[in-house]
Amino acid sequence: VCQNKKTPFALSGGSPVGPSGYYFGQNVQANKYLPRVAGLDTVYYVFFNAQSCKDTAAATITIQPAPNVLFDTLPLLICNNTPVISLNATPAGGTYSGTGVTGNQFDPSVAGVGSNSVSYSATGANSCVTVETQNITILQAPSVTLDDLAPACEYDFVITLTGGLPTRGKYYGQFANPNNSKFDVLAAGVGVYPITYIYEEFNGCIDSVTKNLEVLETPNAKFGGDKQICGTHPVILDAGAATSYRWNTSDTTRTISVLRQGNYKVTITNA
Repeated sequence: VCQNKKTPFALSGGSPVGPSGYYFGQNVQANKYLPRVAGLDTVYYVFFNAQSCKDTAAATITIQPAPNVLFDTLPLLICNNTPVISLNATPAGGTYSGTGVTGNQFDPSVAGVGSNSVSYSATGANSCVTVETQNITILQAPSVTLDDLAPACEYDFVITLTGGLPTRGKYYGQFANPNNSKFDVLAAGVGVYPITYIYEEFNGCIDSVTKNLEVLETPNAKFGGDKQICGTHPVILDAGAATSYRWNTSDTTRTISVLRQGNYKVTITNA
């Protein structure tokens, strides 16, 4: 038989057969034999007749050595969004198996949520096989989403970050405060800032998503000084480059032509 340190096998061959017969020996328990150590071993069979007389027989078992497999320990609990795990076991040349296993890679997302097992099987020169198996429980990770972040203007002071789901997550990034979901626009200044929304499930699994928050330069509307209207010659007021315009005259163009005195105001916006 092949060396086997884990799974005993039932003994047979003792005669006469009956409830009054049983096997015993160093590696025998409950009529089962566990071939722990390679080499020669002796197994005994004893039988009692109705008069309580007994006889004992012995047999020698040759235990062939099996590969000594060392399989690097895997986590007992992992999340189904955990990156692919590289498996490592010796001696080399064996075979990994299990749901989600490809070559020496284990993909928790393919294995699926629940109880899973990963095995490594190695075959020795005498065709004896050793299999080591590890059990893994895969937990469900949250699925996090984050809406596109609306641009902010450089003088917006502090804004509140929103759009992350599920709720109860936190926003992280330069100038972002994860404790109150605020982003300090004034401290940040004009530029593009990655914001990461992280949510942790009650089982400890985490998911995250990152979006960019852009702080835009505030446009500067300039007319120059006060203007004078001479007769019937209009004055052209130019608000400067921007994306949209809203004058107190209800005009929405960059420039307006005026012929009457008064105060003229414009609000300009960049995209």
